[in-house]
Amino acid sequence: MKIKTRVPYVKGCAERFVCSPDEVVDTIDEGKSNRHVAVTSKQHVY
Repeated sequence: MKIKTRVPYVKGCAERFVCSPDEVVDTIDEGKSNRHVAVTSKQHVY
């Protein structure tokens, strides 16, 4: 994440307008499926 003119900026992020609760859920589901999470050994809790 970079700060561009004091507004959080995420490269490749898209702004999407929705008009109904169903579109909100669909958009969230699409975002979850596109999300990538990495794990390192320092994140493990022992």
